[in-house]
Amino acid sequence: MSRSPVTALFEGVTDQAILSFLKVALTAHASLAHSDEVWYRGQANKDWNLLPGLFRFNTAASQEERAYREWIRRAELIEKPEDNEWNHLFNMQHYGVPTRLLDWTESFAVAVGFSLVFSNYGETSVPRVFILDPRALNKKTTGRDRVFEIPEDKTISYRQTYLENRGIMPTGPVAVRPSIYTLSNRRADNQAGVFTIHDNSGQPVDAQSRSIVTSFTIEKKHVPGARLFLKLSHVNPYTIYPDFGGLAGYIRAMLTNQSK
Repeated sequence: MSRSPVTALFEGVTDQAILSFLKVALTAHASLAHSDEVWYRGQANKDWNLLPGLFRFNTAASQEERAYREWIRRAELIEKPEDNEWNHLFNMQHYGVPTRLLDWTESFAVAVGFSLVFSNYGETSVPRVFILDPRALNKKTTGRDRVFEIPEDKTISYRQTYLENRGIMPTGPVAVRPSIYTLSNRRADNQAGVFTIHDNSGQPVDAQSRSIVTSFTIEKKHVPGARLFLKLSHVNPYTIYPDFGGLAGYIRAMLTNQSK
């Protein structure tokens, strides 16, 4: 029996597998308040909640302002001075410093890639993909039915609002889009990166109602279809991390037969 063009890309996986995987995703998607603009976050373990790194450590939040100012002081010794308060924060997040930011993406394929790659394709844990309605979130936490474009939107300031406690801090996470930062950061651009920034309550995003954030797990039976979806979408460790680390992961998977 001849194989279809889709099945020929991925030995032993039927066309129905990818449709079954996508049906699970679409069912979760349907519970959101709006469907025209959604964000995604892929996590390797279904039991992890949506909490930024700053609030995962007992003493980190109390050191936030000191850490931010130390970053600025030392970062200027490494490259040209950065004149935007948000770009310093985005760089801290980018290089692994615990911040009050939580990474999201506007790309469904990238989120699926994150969840599968970092769970060893479901072998070490059951991955989960979260789906967020950013406008509905901001409507609840700020009263504004829009995503804040950073740094153009001056409604909120990282320094004044979150470090210096001047003005009114939003009650809960806020969805922000780093419109200029991604233009100068290839990884952030490839990942279609966006963020939620969290208030001092440390409330995870998944505490919100299902009309704002929902999710689905990628169970073992759906992993083959999800992997085929990534192959068709040309998502792999290198396209997610377009640097030597991502390239090494891509080549390693090629050599060890993990990319099939």
